Amino acid sequence: TMAVFMALLAALAGITAAQSDVYILGEQGQSCLAACGLVGRTCLTHIDTGNSTAQFKKLGVECVEDPEPYWADNQPCFCSDKSDKNYGKCVGYMNVPAEIDCQGVYWSARRLCHCGEDNTRSLFFGTGNSAGKISVNETIIFAHRVNPGDYGVMTHFWVAAGQDREVTYRYYVDGETTASIEFQPSMAVGVGFNDPSAPWGTKWAGLGAGNGPNAAYFHNFMVPFSKQIVFTVQAPAEIDGFWIIVRGALNKPLNFLGVALPSQARLVLQKHTQKTLQPLDYINIVDVPSGHGMLFMTTMAAQSGNLNFLEGCFHAYSPYNQSYPGVVMATGTEDYFDS
Repeated sequence: TMAVFMALLAALAGITAAQSDVYILGEQGQSCLAACGLVGRTCLTHIDTGNSTAQFKKLGVECVEDPEPYWADNQPCFCSDKSDKNYGKCVGYMNVPAEIDCQGVYWSARRLCHCGEDNTRSLFFGTGNSAGKISVNETIIFAHRVNPGDYGVMTHFWVAAGQDREVTYRYYVDGETTASIEFQPSMAVGVGFNDPSAPWGTKWAGLGAGNGPNAAYFHNFMVPFSKQIVFTVQAPAEIDGFWIIVRGALNKPLNFLGVALPSQARLVLQKHTQKTLQPLDYINIVDVPSGHGMLFMTTMAAQSGNLNFLEGCFHAYSPYNQSYPGVVMATGTEDYFDS
């Protein structure tokens, strides 16, 4: 759960920016890139164990020593899940390569991580992952913190993975335990029912080269945050072959279609899934009862045995309690989407 992900911050409250590098123990199923990112640091690819469990002991870990040499990219690690046959063991600390993978994860492992300099004032940030694996376990792909008085903006997402239309991605903003943005890439960029037409796109989003399970998707939606961002992925089954890029920038001005937004503005996704409507039923595509904001994008994937369903009218009500019919935005779906 995200409560577990966030627990690392409290446990490492004693780490200060004055320390040039530190060793920490990530949470179960967490990469070193994520663990270091959550304490505002870079991930270093060199881990010095001295072929012993001394680094684990310094972090308060008492474990059964397993002398088998390093053999997986989620090591060195402590196996913390009782359902793992290696539960209670420290593994992979012998003959650690000179360079390790900061993004390696395993569902039952708490990785020993070497974190470098403070990166909370980096002008841009992000990560890329090539030919990785994802599973049914929600996994942090990227995490980043900024200093008080600053804010960050995630600016770019690109992904290619087999069966990716069934994979769920989440942005957790400023310590959320329930993600305010949860999406499948196809719907996020306006592709419904596995439409194979490609490539196409706008400056905001699109479907890249490749069709079917090899399709690539991208979006350039701005996702602001004032403290930290956590970006995760979760698949319905294990997928071996996963490519992703996420990027962001520090203190980037927020401007949507010529409208300047305050740094406190937040992007929120509202969804309706697997919903059945009867003739003349209404549905609130977006429902914001109070406050100020802007509707940025609408994606719809709907089907019926009668194409007249496309002729429903779109109404906007602002203020929220405005009388019917409000503002008639369109008298049909094709009108609403300028098609």
